[in-house]
Amino acid sequence: MKILLVLNPVSGNSEKQELLGAIKKEALLSNVLLDIYRTAGQNDDEKIEGLISDNSYDLLLAFGGDGTVNRVALHARKHGLTFGIIPGGTSNGLAKDLGIPSDPLQAFQQAIEQKHKVWLDMILVNEEHELLHLGDIGANANLVARMEHSKKDKLHNAANFVQEFMKGRSFKYTLETDRGSLTGSAEMVSFCNARKYGTGIPLTKDAAPNDGKFEVVIFDKIDISTLFKSALAAIEDSFFNDEDRQIISTTRAVINLTEPQQWQMDGELMPPTQQIRLKILPQQLRIICGVECPYRDIDREKDKEEV
Repeated sequence: MKILLVLNPVSGNSEKQELLGAIKKEALLSNVLLDIYRTAGQNDDEKIEGLISDNSYDLLLAFGGDGTVNRVALHARKHGLTFGIIPGGTSNGLAKDLGIPSDPLQAFQQAIEQKHKVWLDMILVNEEHELLHLGDIGANANLVARMEHSKKDKLHNAANFVQEFMKGRSFKYTLETDRGSLTGSAEMVSFCNARKYGTGIPLTKDAAPNDGKFEVVIFDKIDISTLFKSALAAIEDSFFNDEDRQIISTTRAVINLTEPQQWQMDGELMPPTQQIRLKILPQQLRIICGVECPYRDIDREKDKEEV
C-alpha cells in the first residue's frame, strides 16, 4: 500500500514531530510506503496535485485541523482516492463526528486497516465552496470570530462561549427549501451534513453525511436552558431534545438575510453576507471512519444497493 499524508505542521497546539515519528514507524512495521507532504502556505494545492499525478497512491490522508481536512479531501475526490483523517487541529469536528480516534497514531492505524468506511456527501455553498461537515450563521460564527481575536486557552474559550451565546443577538431571515418557505428571526441558523459539532454538542440526532440530504437547524432563541440541555446531550445522546429548534431536511436551500451577518463553514470565517445558497452533492468521497461511527449501518445498506 502506498499513502500520501498531507501534514499541516502548524495546526493545533501539540508538537507533531514526535507523533510523526511514531506514524513513520507504524508505516514501516505495516509494510506501508508513506510519502509526507508538509504544507507551507504557498502553492500547496499545485504541489499536492503533482505528487498525486506522479504516483499511484492507494490512500490520501490529512494530518491537521478542519482547514487541512477540507483542502485534502477535495484532492481525494478529484482523483477517486479513499480519504482518511489524522486529527491534528483544535476542533477536528468531522473526525469526531465520524468516530475517528483523537490519538493520531490510533487514527493512522485505523486508516491503514480501512475496516470502516462511509460515503460522504458534500454541500455546495454559493456555487463555489464545498462544505464537508457544517456551517452556521449567528451565535457560533460570532464565537469563532471572537476566539480568533482572543487567547486560545480553555479558560478564555469557555468564557467566550458563554458571553457570545448569552448575548441574544437575533437576525431576520427567509428560508427556501424543498419543503417550502419560512420567514422569522433567529439567533443561529446551522446547515449541517452530520450531527455534531467538534465539541460533541449535537444539532440533530437523525442526520447522516451519506443520506443525500442535509439539515437546516434554526434556533429562534438560545438561553441558559438550551446551553444546559446541549451540554448534557454532548455527554449522553438520550438527553437530546429538539424542542428548542426547528430541523428541516432538504436537498437545497436559500437563506436570505435582511442585513449582512457573520457566518462560517467548517471552522473558516467567511465575509458577512445577506444570502447563502446550498445544494447537496451526493456521495462525493469515500472516507475512513471509526468503529464507533454512527453512520456505518446506513452505508452498508447503500453498498448492498450498489451490488
